[in-house]
Amino acid sequence: MQHRTIYAASLIASAALSLVAQEPAPLQEPATATSMATSLDTSTTATLAGPAVVAYCYVCSGLISSTGNLYFTRYTINEFGPDSASFLRTGKTSLPGSEGNLYTESGDRPGFWNFGNVVWAFPGTYYGYFVANYNDFGTPTSYIKRAPLAGGTAVIMAQSPKYIGGRDLLTDGTHLFWVDAGGIRTMPVVGGAVTTLVTSAQVSRISLSANYLYYAEGTRISRVLPTGGGGSTVLFAPDVVTALYATGGPQYTFLVWGEKGGAVRTRSLDTTVTRTVQNPVAGRSVKSVGFDAVYILAIDCAEPGESTCNVKMFANTGTVTLSAGVGADRLQWDAHNLFWTDVNSVKRYSH
Repeated sequence: MQHRTIYAASLIASAALSLVAQEPAPLQEPATATSMATSLDTSTTATLAGPAVVAYCYVCSGLISSTGNLYFTRYTINEFGPDSASFLRTGKTSLPGSEGNLYTESGDRPGFWNFGNVVWAFPGTYYGYFVANYNDFGTPTSYIKRAPLAGGTAVIMAQSPKYIGGRDLLTDGTHLFWVDAGGIRTMPVVGGAVTTLVTSAQVSRISLSANYLYYAEGTRISRVLPTGGGGSTVLFAPDVVTALYATGGPQYTFLVWGEKGGAVRTRSLDTTVTRTVQNPVAGRSVKSVGFDAVYILAIDCAEPGESTCNVKMFANTGTVTLSAGVGADRLQWDAHNLFWTDVNSVKRYSH
């Protein structure tokens, strides 16, 4: 069996809510793991229940982890009062009710509005960056906003050229990258001009490796340099790509992706071999995928409606399946935990 050094985006867990001054800069820690070079044995399958609830939210809409904290966005539609959207922080092992509110907007607007995906970066001070979506009088508009992780007033960093909604927002620590209805955009975390990396209305997901930004359009996965230039096709998947994760150092990249038909697949880009981790599953679609240097991770949900979702951990020794809740999405992880959102909570599974 082949062994490789894989640069995983896993972060060390903390037992309590960290002080903002203790937040580290984003890390990519090297970890030696067995590559998925052979077919996975899924004959041993454990079905478990009861992941811990870390926080409640009326509707969870974004999630990112740091060393000791989870940052998330949520929104509330209030029939009897003003609607609201918030950017919050909680500890990885905290209980519901321990959340710290970093920023909130409140009020009734002439159309649906919410906060979307969130990331954090350290351009001299720790900030959270999040998507703010508005639809006033039928005109959809999205902004990238920034708020201090110590809490305080949010400022507008940029107006996106097109509507973002629930599409991806990422950072490499120096630049932000996001998908809107017209393509892939980037800007410095300190502010500046918005640059278009890819013009396409079909981009569904993006992911960053050490060298490239990878993106999915229909069944095609492509890549582009974060600094710009033309995109190039990497592979074509058997079905529409609905989830994408890339990791790796300068020598090679390891891709994990999920498909509309329920399949989960991988490929090391120093080969031309695609391996199927999970075969297509009728009536299910993959929402989120990842790789923690030991397990390939995925969330799949029943379609339509996402009424039942599972988190799955795939390894050569078998598959662990967890009941994940309605509308589960946004996988995050560290060395010993998985985190995700469902419609009304942030959850943790420790392993």
